[in-house]
Amino acid sequence: MPMPPITDFWGKASPTNQSGPTSHSIAYHSLDVSAVGAEAALAGEAIDPQPGAVLAKVDTAADIAMFGRMLADNADFNREAAVQVAHAFTTHRITVEDDFYTAVDDLKTKAEDAGAGFVGELGFGSGLFYLYVCIDGDLLVANLGGNGGVAKSAVAALAEALATVSPGGKQASFASRLDNSLATRMVTPRPSVTAGRNVFTYSGELTGVPMGDAPQLIGASYTITAEVEIPQGGAEGMLVTQGGRFGGWGFYLLKGKPVYVWNLLDLKRVRWEGADALSPGKHTIGFEFKYDGLGFATLAFNNSSGLGRPGTGVLKVDGKEVARQTMERTIPVILQWDESFDVGADTGTPVDDKDYQVPFKFTGKLNKLTIKIDRPKLTPEDEKRLSEAQRNNRMSE
Repeated sequence: MPMPPITDFWGKASPTNQSGPTSHSIAYHSLDVSAVGAEAALAGEAIDPQPGAVLAKVDTAADIAMFGRMLADNADFNREAAVQVAHAFTTHRITVEDDFYTAVDDLKTKAEDAGAGFVGELGFGSGLFYLYVCIDGDLLVANLGGNGGVAKSAVAALAEALATVSPGGKQASFASRLDNSLATRMVTPRPSVTAGRNVFTYSGELTGVPMGDAPQLIGASYTITAEVEIPQGGAEGMLVTQGGRFGGWGFYLLKGKPVYVWNLLDLKRVRWEGADALSPGKHTIGFEFKYDGLGFATLAFNNSSGLGRPGTGVLKVDGKEVARQTMERTIPVILQWDESFDVGADTGTPVDDKDYQVPFKFTGKLNKLTIKIDRPKLTPEDEKRLSEAQRNNRMSE
């Protein structure tokens, strides 16, 4: 059956004010609306010529459900936005600079006018922008006709876009091509005592090591092994820690029991703890963490999918497993820089205030502490997939 002309469905744009200046009313609709009309026509169903007849039945357009819709001619089809995006403003003061721009008329000949058609100026600036988004989850689901699956996917896509997409701004005007590579620049290797190293060995007490000179465990698998001697009467205290109250990890004995804690930005703490206190004598305490992700290597493709991934930790005493737990999320990029890396004590803030207070010196003997890091490596298949994703993102932008 041949497809009827589109004007049979929607009608032609026609003047709405015959006595005054001519104006036209045009209905804008999503692709979902076109799809509904086309499917109905192919099925031989009668089509209501009013756009509202179709709009009222469409509840699958995530963009409209999130950011709303307004039809000036008929408010019955308006949608209240479920997402509020803040105006972008910087976290610091910026200085606005001025630049000149010109408009030219390519059709002019030299005989008419060889100069620019217009010369103006435009202010511009740059900075670190603060961005927040408010989402009304109940309204979003309601706007989507109760489809929670679509709502979940839409929120996930929005969160990824917020973290990975840079505003276009005046790139076309000023030829600025800065990408969203802050995270990449933050973790770029720099000259330090830890650069290029994956194995670190310590003995005794060492405190106040700056973050830039400490082993970096984020986005990687690792093993921490402590060889200790417990005196008569038991021991407790910090074996090794990095970070503190607002993000970090600590490996310590609490009332003689081995404990490993990951503090996830003071939002949640994941804890591994042995059931029994260590007896007097020599012991080997270990914590093994297996990271389930590709780590920082994905940032080379302007892709953050390798960060913040889950991982499984295992706490061991003398080679025997005493606790196992999976972290659903990990800290993605970096720990707070005003904290430090400490061995044998904690000179910053506690990773868990309920367990101890600084300096929490280890009261036993720490003969040797070894940290081994196994950072993920991209396979050729990983690189191909990330390259394709990067190319598709550029095309969509």
